[in-house]
Amino acid sequence: MSSFSEQYDVKGCGSDEVSSLLGPANHINEFVLETDPPQYGGMEWIYDLGFYRDYMDASFLEITFSQTNVVLRCEVSTH
Repeated sequence: MSSFSEQYDVKGCGSDEVSSLLGPANHINEFVLETDPPQYGGMEWIYDLGFYRDYMDASFLEITFSQTNVVLRCEVSTH
């Protein structure tokens, strides 16, 4: 498997497109801006990829969406 983020290039996509391509996320975190009143600041979807190649820690695909529901960042990381 080549780089997961290269294989699934979702930059600029909306959450509906990402969901149809990758399925439902394992974890969803929503961001709230500290304004008065508080405003929706976007969300982060996390997909569990399991143990990828020789990594000792589990790998995750993290996708960050903007306030307008467009992908800002997509990267594979370990925690």
